[in-house]
Amino acid sequence: WIRGPLKGVVEELLSDDRVRNRGLHSPVEVRRIIESDRAGREDWSMVIWTLLTQEIWCQTFLDRAATGPITLQS
Repeated sequence: WIRGPLKGVVEELLSDDRVRNRGLHSPVEVRRIIESDRAGREDWSMVIWTLLTQEIWCQTFLDRAATGPITLQS
């Protein structure tokens, strides 16, 4: 699913610019992991999934908190 239906999500959320701006991981290493997984050299799907969920968590709780409180809508 990382190589198929979620390929675009991986490219968007783990782009070199986004990884660099987040400052948590080396963009070169993240790209190497993604490319190695796509080429079938090694199964990095769980690592990629972890990176994806980490980025989504950061967007949800860190980035949103920096722009104001989260409000619940009814």
